[in-house]
Amino acid sequence: MPDIYDRMVIGPGVGAGTAARTFDFPAGLENLRASLKQSFPGEGHAIDNYLAAVQSAQKSSGLYFAEKAIPRPIARLAGRFMRAPFLKWASQTTLDVLHRCCLLYTSRCV
Repeated sequence: MPDIYDRMVIGPGVGAGTAARTFDFPAGLENLRASLKQSFPGEGHAIDNYLAAVQSAQKSSGLYFAEKAIPRPIARLAGRFMRAPFLKWASQTTLDVLHRCCLLYTSRCV
């Protein structure tokens, strides 16, 4: 993966003369965390909460996809419980999660 795997451009801003802001997404969780905290000073706790939420959603997807691979009789019995943690995340929008994590600047920009 390249050092910078994605880039987000927000703007141009609402007011006249406000320039667009560019945010790079570096490879690696801790690099991303540091970059976001540098771009959004004062929101470190919210960034940590958001990244924890993303990791939780990713971890919960394992059982969701495993349910698709198990024999149908077992899936009928256990599938609902295997899918539930992931479906909790899948039913939310990114903006919902941003608000829950209190990412103030980012959620205003979306």
